[in-house]
Amino acid sequence: MVYSLGAKRAEFLFEDAEERAEKIRQIKLNQQTTFPYISHALMIFQFRAVITLALEKEKSEAKIVRFRQGVDLKNDLKFRGETPELVPDGFFTIEQDDGRWHFFLEADRSTMILDRFLGKLKIYWEWWREEKYKERLDVSRFRVLTITISKERKENLRRIAKNADPRKTGSNMFFFLSETEYSLKKPEIVLQPIWLSPKDDVKHKVLE
Repeated sequence: MVYSLGAKRAEFLFEDAEERAEKIRQIKLNQQTTFPYISHALMIFQFRAVITLALEKEKSEAKIVRFRQGVDLKNDLKFRGETPELVPDGFFTIEQDDGRWHFFLEADRSTMILDRFLGKLKIYWEWWREEKYKERLDVSRFRVLTITISKERKENLRRIAKNADPRKTGSNMFFFLSETEYSLKKPEIVLQPIWLSPKDDVKHKVLE
């Protein structure tokens, strides 16, 4: 749950005109600086809820056994106290009868320039190539899932992601999906073949 004091409530709580004006100014400033971060966090939380419900609806043994984000994930990625070159928005593991699937999660709200996003994907590629977090995260293989706010943004990111690997042909390591394509009402959709990679236009399942 997210709570915030609004301007109308401030007018009710503070009778002094000068104090009320200052509180309203602070509220508007906080809204401008914190709401984008709240929206980003809620985007991650919703995806986590959707995929958790989807796995439950499958009535199989598949389940999320680990989900890390924020400070906890940053600490997991540290080597000898060094600050990690990239802190993903999330990292989670799904366990099935035949093994475990590992995913890094990026929640994109169209605020990042494309070149910077490409730089992040190149770092993921290096992590995969060097098996950098194989021991620390118990990762033998992983994918990078990027969720976006629109299909148009999804296609823009997918297009530039072709340049993430040295051959620049696109990799199935990177999957993309718009949050307009899944919901809490029908969470099972997220497990169906709706994910796209930069490699081609074939639709994939997240667990394949």
